[in-house]
Amino acid sequence: MELVERAVSQVNAGLGQAEQVKRFAILPRDLSIEEGEITPTLKLRRRVCEEHFRDLIDGLYVGGRY
Repeated sequence: MELVERAVSQVNAGLGQAEQVKRFAILPRDLSIEEGEITPTLKLRRRVCEEHFRDLIDGLYVGGRY
């Protein structure tokens, strides 16, 4: 987590406030074909991912305007 936070901070330093990453989350596990989150050609199935990680996604928006 600290490594990602440092990378985000470095990238944010060169961006305007509206362009900066404000919050992020790291998924608790890799996406998988078996769970239906990606296709055999490794394309993301957004709706399935939204369903599986809804709590994590919603947590990014609690208490803020983002």
